[in-house]
This record gives sequence, structure tokens and C-alpha cells, in this order.
Amino acid sequence: MQNGVINPDDQNADDTAESNSTKEKTVKKLGVVIIINAVIWGLVIIGCSLTLKGTGAYIEIQSILAGGSIASLILLAVFSKKLKDQPET
Repeated sequence: MQNGVINPDDQNADDTAESNSTKEKTVKKLGVVIIINAVIWGLVIIGCSLTLKGTGAYIEIQSILAGGSIASLILLAVFSKKLKDQPET
């Protein structure tokens, strides 16, 4: 904006900066989701190993694996929906 006149190029620069900021936030969120998902599965694997220690207890680990699968799917579904709802740039 010079001398009270709005320059369209200034507006485009602002839009580009906002779009870059949105992309950066999305990438950061994706990283957080991946880490949370990995932690969930790490805990599932540790839970299974503790349950199986010295036994052949499939019925016991079936619940642990199902819980981990459901938690993982919910997390990924929620994040996927948020990405789809985000406007294209």
C-alpha cells in the first residue's frame, strides 16, 4: 500500500504467506500424528510381549491388538478428515 492505494501484489504476498503458514502447520500436525501413532503401536507391542511372557495366550493379546488397531484407526481417520476439510491453496 503506497500513498493510500492498495497494491494487489501486496494482497497476493499476504495470501501466499498465509498459505505457507497453513502448510507448515499441516506438516507439523502430520509429524505429531505419526509420532502418536507410533507410540500407540509401541505400547501395543510392549503389552503383547508382557502378556506372552512364557505363555501361549492368544486370547489375551487379541484384546490388546484390537484396542491398538481401533485407537490407531480413529486417530488416522480424525486427522484425515481434518486434512480434507482444510481449504486447498
